[in-house]
Amino acid sequence: MSSDSESELQGDEHRLIVRVGDTVRRPSGWWTPAVHGAGVPDRRLRVEVFADAYGFTTTSGLIDDVIARHRLTIVHVEELAVRGLEPQVTWVADGNPRPLQAARRLG
Repeated sequence: MSSDSESELQGDEHRLIVRVGDTVRRPSGWWTPAVHGAGVPDRRLRVEVFADAYGFTTTSGLIDDVIARHRLTIVHVEELAVRGLEPQVTWVADGNPRPLQAARRLG
């Protein structure tokens, strides 16, 4: 696909989504400033947007839950690697995914 080639992707009746070369372009939404805003990210707003999108009524304990889930995912990836399953074998051998290393430092 050339860099000038444009093709329409499936969106919904309200949004046109197109691929142009190696990028996907879509209209911005109400969440865009929280996710892609310039400058220092408003992390509180990002967590609140995430929580609201998934129907949480509070953000209390959400970060601890995310960290706990991340740790479980690390264990699962490592167990799959021990069983010889790809791509987990390669990920662990390469020290990836990189979040594995960072999560080990969480506690």
